[in-house]
Formats: sequence, structure tokens, C-alpha cells
Amino acid sequence: MNDPTCLTCEHDEHGTEECMPRRAKDDIFCRCTGREGSGGVSTNYDKLPEHMQEAARRYIEEGEMPGDFLVAVLENNLTRAFGRADEVNRSAMWQWCLWLHNEIPMGAWGSAANVLAWCNEQQSLRLAARVEQEVPG
Repeated sequence: MNDPTCLTCEHDEHGTEECMPRRAKDDIFCRCTGREGSGGVSTNYDKLPEHMQEAARRYIEEGEMPGDFLVAVLENNLTRAFGRADEVNRSAMWQWCLWLHNEIPMGAWGSAANVLAWCNEQQSLRLAARVEQEVPG
């Protein structure tokens, strides 16, 4: 793609602090909104511990607040994450770091406020989509 305008948030140029792009399924992915040009979140969960993939998916895609370990990871709280981790997650901490940095939107992690705001936003989007489906048009 040669167009420098973000397909989602319409920032003038990718690469600014507000909008850091990456490739996702052959489309530009807006890291500031967590959306592809097509409007959906594209996240790979395959490299996470198998028993954690569903909780991670529900958090990203549905805004469901995860358990203590994953919340600590998402809040970027290293000591609490290690304290809450089982043996598998302790061994996979590097994979968790890569997942945060490379797979999920910037606004979905980094602080307790970001995690709470992400859950609220995703739940609001799901509710709005349900209402839109129910309203006859």
C-alpha cells in the first residue's frame, strides 16, 4: 500500500507516535485503534500457552476481564505477573511480551486504566452490534 493515510483513524502518516502500523493479513493495521482497514481486530494467539489462548481471545475480542495473571501481564506489572503465573506461563513470559508488543492493539495493554477502558470499549461495541441487529431496518 502506498497511501500514507491510515485506513482506520485517518492519521496523516503511519509511523507517528499516535499511529504505528504493522502488517496484518495483507492490510494496514492501525495500532492506535487496534483495527485493520476492514474494521476488525486481527490477533494471533497461537504462540501463547494453549490453556491461556481462549482467555486472551475473550479479552481482546469480547472485552471480558481475564484472571489475575493475564491482568497483571496486560497491565505491564512484571512482578505481579510472575507471582500469579503457573509454571507454564512463567516459562512463556517471553512469548507474552512478544504477544503484547506484536499482536494486540497498543490501547489494550500497558496500565490498569488501559485494560479497563479496553474491556468497556469492546463490551460497548458488542452491545451496539447486538442492538443494531435487533432493530428492524
